[in-house]
Amino acid sequence: MRKLIALILVIILALTSASCQVGTSTDADESAGASGSVSPSPETTESTPQESTGVDHNVIMLKGTIGDLPVHMSLVIADGVVTGSYYYDKVGKELKLEGSTEAERMISFSEYDENGERTGSFDGWYTRGIRITGNWTNAKTGDVLEFNLNVIGGVPANAIWAGEWRRTHAGRFESAKLAIFSETSGSFRFQLDVFSGAHTGFIDGEATIDGKTALFKADETKAELKFSLNNGLIEIVSGGDIGYFGGMGVVFDGEYTQKALPEDTLLTQGYVSGAAEDQAFREMTGEDYVLFLNTAHLGYEEEDLDGFGAKVWRWRVRGLSGYNESIVMFLPDGALCTAVLDPENEVIKAYTNAGDIKNPPATILAWVADIQEALGLTADLPVKFHNAEKN
Repeated sequence: MRKLIALILVIILALTSASCQVGTSTDADESAGASGSVSPSPETTESTPQESTGVDHNVIMLKGTIGDLPVHMSLVIADGVVTGSYYYDKVGKELKLEGSTEAERMISFSEYDENGERTGSFDGWYTRGIRITGNWTNAKTGDVLEFNLNVIGGVPANAIWAGEWRRTHAGRFESAKLAIFSETSGSFRFQLDVFSGAHTGFIDGEATIDGKTALFKADETKAELKFSLNNGLIEIVSGGDIGYFGGMGVVFDGEYTQKALPEDTLLTQGYVSGAAEDQAFREMTGEDYVLFLNTAHLGYEEEDLDGFGAKVWRWRVRGLSGYNESIVMFLPDGALCTAVLDPENEVIKAYTNAGDIKNPPATILAWVADIQEALGLTADLPVKFHNAEKN
């Protein structure tokens, strides 16, 4: 179960944090190989296959990098099966590829040398018609490198709609990614992925262009999306039975940009009320700040059981109740007392910067009991309490 929760978070955060800019290849040392001990030898004399332009109906041609090393790749994706080959630009020796894809989005395939030995694997996200990004893993050493592969000719120079867009002002748990491809003068294809916590929505369709607007209609549900292009932003407004395409709380509407999104913080997520509180939280929690950030989705006011006069808020991620939760007490003097579940290590981490609080308050302990009940635990979760004011 913990692995499933981690996978869901990886997918959500990938949609939020991945750069919207097209990656560029960099020169690499001629003697280096991304595959380490299993890389093709740079002295291989085979000729480098010629680069193709554009994308035909069967073969997807890509170029980009694995780590710092430029590569070219050709793939065929059909009925959930991935086949193809790739080569390092400075080597030219092709490696066979085989794998699978889910809904032509999540993609996983392995590479094999001329002897049929598996030498590496690719796991990532396919943005149709635009790019594939993710991690490459060396089969022998387990070393991991990031890869970024762009579809050759995927976004024509004269395109005004095509490309990769992300919803602005949404935060990490209301993220959305719009991929537009196959743009013509009268239409474009698109894929729209949205999240509300662990709840998802997805639309794959074709929109008809009319000037700076475009319209998608799903006849079977009478749902529609209107796209409006203005000042480098696409605004999406939904109508009809759009809920057919997403889970509870999922929204497709909003403004979408091709610019990189700002980094999420507890302040941008609405978890704290100002920059000073955000900084105090960082100083108090250190590396565990990100644990709290990974709960900052839905907030609910709770009762102060200790009579401190504190404002108490409980936070969770939709669809991940119990796993991604935290609680924070805002004390009248500006001090904080907070706790979060670390699901990977199965421990509650509690913090305060109030010097007179030496143990977890009753409000925190009541929340811990709720978490244990939600998770169906028979044994108590350990609580590690840290008073930052004492250090």
